[in-house]
Amino acid sequence: MKYIRGGNEATTVVATSIVCEHDLTLEGHKNAIVDTGGLEIFLNLLTVENLKCIQGTLKVLKQMVIMPDVSSELVELGIMEDLIVLMKHSEEDVLSDVVCITADLAESQLKVRTISRKIGILPYLVDMVDKIPRNILLDSINNLNGSPMVRMEIALDAMRALAALARSRGVRMVLYSCGFLHLLPFLLFSKEDDLKSNALLITMYCASIPVYRKSFEAHHILKSVISCWKESTKDEVILRIIYKMASSEEGRNQLLKCRVLKKIITLIRDEKIFSRFNVLKYCLASIYRLGIDPKVREHLQELELIPFLVKTLCHEDEGLVVYSSGVLSYLSPKQDNWKKIKEAGCPSVLIKIIEGKMDAALLANVDLVIGDLCNDPNLLAEFCANDAIKHIWSHLSYDSVELQKAASRALVPLLNVDDSGEEVRNLSGSMDLLIDLLDSKDDMVKASSCAALAKVSRDPENLNILMEMNIVRKINDLITTTNSYLKQSLCQLIAGVAEHPKGCYEIGRSRAIEHLVEFLIRRFQRLSNDVKASAARALWKLSQEPVNAANLYNAGVIPLLLDCLQEGHPKVKEPAEGCLFNIRSLAHDAEEISFFGSLKPGKSLLGGRRRAVEYVPKFFKEPTNDDE
Repeated sequence: MKYIRGGNEATTVVATSIVCEHDLTLEGHKNAIVDTGGLEIFLNLLTVENLKCIQGTLKVLKQMVIMPDVSSELVELGIMEDLIVLMKHSEEDVLSDVVCITADLAESQLKVRTISRKIGILPYLVDMVDKIPRNILLDSINNLNGSPMVRMEIALDAMRALAALARSRGVRMVLYSCGFLHLLPFLLFSKEDDLKSNALLITMYCASIPVYRKSFEAHHILKSVISCWKESTKDEVILRIIYKMASSEEGRNQLLKCRVLKKIITLIRDEKIFSRFNVLKYCLASIYRLGIDPKVREHLQELELIPFLVKTLCHEDEGLVVYSSGVLSYLSPKQDNWKKIKEAGCPSVLIKIIEGKMDAALLANVDLVIGDLCNDPNLLAEFCANDAIKHIWSHLSYDSVELQKAASRALVPLLNVDDSGEEVRNLSGSMDLLIDLLDSKDDMVKASSCAALAKVSRDPENLNILMEMNIVRKINDLITTTNSYLKQSLCQLIAGVAEHPKGCYEIGRSRAIEHLVEFLIRRFQRLSNDVKASAARALWKLSQEPVNAANLYNAGVIPLLLDCLQEGHPKVKEPAEGCLFNIRSLAHDAEEISFFGSLKPGKSLLGGRRRAVEYVPKFFKEPTNDDE
């Protein structure tokens, strides 16, 4: 170090070459350089014109940058600015060492990412890979020698540097503008495994950005990525790419064409999967994203995944449980799976989760599963015995839209128990929470809340409370919606509120009837039987009030109701019959008054029989002792 500092050019070259022959990672050797100001000297030597001096200095720095404290000090001294100048050098040996040092610094120092982006080092790294002939890129380094081998080493270190730098979102956007995307197909098909691995890493980081995902879809990069999935060492990286790319419909379609689901299922059936936590997590995450496709959900029904999923629900990592519960929520709507879920011990696990977990995404998935399972009377009794109504009702107070939606939906079957009306009243502020959700910006939250309120309104005391809370005003605010799901739930709520005389009167005077009939006339041909049944039942309940029946007639509902009678489905047909009966009864009374000036009490022109005050179809009639 003394000769390097004070010697002439020849002495400096010789002294530098001697330093290179020592193991500079040893503590004593490192201190001999650092304590004498050697790092500053070597950085100054990078700016000289003597090629041998530069080469020797780079060899020294190449050994020292692998030490974190030294690399940190070199970055503070401004080594990156010197390296970008040397990237323009014509000598391949110099370029090889410069890129290797850059890669080591990028892997160990976070601040290098920002510095590299700001000083413009990224285009040089991309250009170094781009300039290498494609036949060299596609080959293995073991098959090369001489200049082609040096070029491959430059490409390997450049890709290593880019993979480390690409952890920064800002760097990824610069790479996109540099045209790095067109290099990916060649890199992914290379025989050199390190080149391929770093290309996959960069693809994984870039797949977090929407513009990259669209480009990957347009250039069919996913097919190239899946072709690399041959070694278990690449499982995690490729699964993370699948998870990110499955966020769009086009991405899911391309992935399914590559048959990734079969590969993922093979992985989770491996006995060693629980010892590979990240692989397990991203397997479930990928299935969860792919399951957005209805065809995938149908296929999942055939794979007997329920015991495995229930086992993963007990995992200590909440992130993993979010995905496993999400996949389970795809299977729980099918009635055939309820028994399997129960036999796997799932209800007790779900109860523990809603009692002790706070993560909104996890609770949303669990609420969806509970909501499906509670359609089974036995499972409903088990959940209600463990205060499921109280726990799920508390989820309505979360800010998460998905959790509000799932909790409201789960309450609908839970409120089928006999004492649910009293239990709802015992929960402080319970109905306030549901009514507040009717002001949500999300239509599905409002639809789920309407469905839950419709169940709540079946209890007369609860209905009186809802009337005091001005539920009719909320209905009027929602009646103009165009969302079919919200319309269906709103019809159910209207039918429930119409059981209250004041509610029936106020809804009829609020022009809700006109909007409801207009909606049905405009969209009747595309409505499901459930929507038609809800709308017909709402109309039937409203028609029990004479003025409402007249308004229905004037709104042109008769042809619509006659169409409902032709449907043949009892859920649609019987409430339509009830509505028609009420309208006909009103017309009959009006005709009787026009002839006789008044209607005789308890009499009608139909054979002197007393006409019922309201028509109660068999489908909706509550069972009596006589029926039993």
